[in-house]
Amino acid sequence: MKTMHKMVMGLAVFSVAGLVHADAARPYVGVTYGINTEVDADKLAANCGTGGVTCSDLGNADDAWQFYGGYPIRPNIALEGGYTNLVYVAKAKDSGGRQAEQKTDGIALNLVGRKALSGKTNVYGKVGAYLWNSETKSTVGNAEDSGTSPTVGLGLEYGINDKWTVRGGWDRFFSVGKDNALITGGAASTLKEDIDTLSIGLNYNF
Repeated sequence: MKTMHKMVMGLAVFSVAGLVHADAARPYVGVTYGINTEVDADKLAANCGTGGVTCSDLGNADDAWQFYGGYPIRPNIALEGGYTNLVYVAKAKDSGGRQAEQKTDGIALNLVGRKALSGKTNVYGKVGAYLWNSETKSTVGNAEDSGTSPTVGLGLEYGINDKWTVRGGWDRFFSVGKDNALITGGAASTLKEDIDTLSIGLNYNF
């Protein structure tokens, strides 16, 4: 897993550092909407799948959305920051009636590099940090944690006209949460997990 993290981080850093042919950029604001991938079911509750306990509603993917703004520091590189809500990143319900749901939101700060593929299409890569707050509410109690985690992303942008751009991409938020299970030792916690998000949205260019 650590090797995969290094490979993904290296790819994103290479993408940001090596993009050198994008058109002259302008400040922009944008919004995206997407889904989170499912988390590892074995991590959701300490007794899920063991001791005859069966679990349901595990790791359901849920909505994710972002509001952000970007400011170019070079023609092909921008600083981007905004609010990212991952909504439900983990859910668990076992046969004993225990339930838990974990929500996460926060501020993402990224360095974004772009390279033109055609007159209207850019590929982009980004790398940065996610300042997150994660809260679990469950039938065995509540838990709340916060922290800062690395984040990377890759995607495509297509210019509809001079003002509007469609964006579609992938983001990974590394190690969001604190512990190895959502419910452990009869108490709630925040599950530490890598979260992948696929999204589509619009940018408005000033």
